[in-house]
Amino acid sequence: MTERLYYKDPGLLSFQGTIIETVESGGKHLTVLDKTAFYPTSGGQPHDTGLLNSVAIFDVTESDGNIQHISNAPVGSRGETVRGEVDIGRRRYFRQLHTAQHILSSVFIELYEFETVSVHLGEDYGAIELKQPSLEEDQLLKAEQLSNEYILQSLPVEIIFADAQEAQKLPLRKKPARQGTIRIIKIGEIDYSACGGTHCYNSSEVGLIKIISSEKQRSNILINFLAGTRAKEDYDKRFEVTDRLSKQLTCAVDELKLRFDKIIDENKQYRRQLGQLQNELLPIKIEEAAARAENLNGTNFVCMEVDGMDSKLAANFTTSLADKISGIALIQLEERIIIGVCDTINIEAKEIAQRFSSESNLKGGGGKTMAQLGGALKGQLNKYREVLVNILNEL
Repeated sequence: MTERLYYKDPGLLSFQGTIIETVESGGKHLTVLDKTAFYPTSGGQPHDTGLLNSVAIFDVTESDGNIQHISNAPVGSRGETVRGEVDIGRRRYFRQLHTAQHILSSVFIELYEFETVSVHLGEDYGAIELKQPSLEEDQLLKAEQLSNEYILQSLPVEIIFADAQEAQKLPLRKKPARQGTIRIIKIGEIDYSACGGTHCYNSSEVGLIKIISSEKQRSNILINFLAGTRAKEDYDKRFEVTDRLSKQLTCAVDELKLRFDKIIDENKQYRRQLGQLQNELLPIKIEEAAARAENLNGTNFVCMEVDGMDSKLAANFTTSLADKISGIALIQLEERIIIGVCDTINIEAKEIAQRFSSESNLKGGGGKTMAQLGGALKGQLNKYREVLVNILNEL
């Protein structure tokens, strides 16, 4: 059984261990040591990465009490002493994120008695699932504020080992069901949790907790959050964007929302006005397009691209054009193909759409006189015209 060095010292990054087992499977090499500082994927926390004897370890798993270090090349032979180096950035991130999760979960208990029923510690963000059907915005804000207050208090993060009876006497957030020695993470006096993960030495190392979203999950609420270095990186990105926008719009950052609300309202008005003008000009555009009609085997058809129309107006234009020429209109609007068919033609729009789906890998469908497909490539109108011509040749 592998001795887990991170159990007692989660900040340990360099160590030496002896190989007790090696296995090659499917081109991958699994190395088991007598002791390791590498954390395996477990408890909602992803694995460490790093080096063993300069060989890259890209995954770490656990099996029957042994920790397997997975690499693309052999690390060494059985009985050989190897040197391990855990990736410092990845370890730091998950120590911050996991400690942040404990703080956040304890705060939701303290403030609202909302229990955490599941945890996800991902590469980009963390998440806790609360046993609660709904949550107000001000509750999220208060939880975030109190969590960051505990970070500022520099609460010590201690590791306690206790047997099952001793653990029952502690104010654990959740009582463990297992027997034997239990590893407990204690954060000041705000949280006692049975946990095998890696954590900070002090709450101040978390740096910052930022709740980024909440969503319904089953009958519960999922809270997504950032911590530490990821929270700082997110702030840097947002600062860069808001700073650039405030300079372009010549306003203060706290005025951006009002400015954008105004721009959005104005844009809606302009779109409505443009739509009205386009609708008024539609008969003229239909006449111009009808003049471009071709005839094949007695069927009139038009293939053309249009720009600047909304989808509803473009659909109306296509079906009206098909009626005007008593034939078929094929219109490309950016990545969309719209097919209009006059009801006097002996083929339906949905049949044409089916042929396009099979021959041009477009997705969509329709009815008797109109069909729409997505996934069209710009500049490929001639290709789509050829498909239509082939269809007309078969009529």
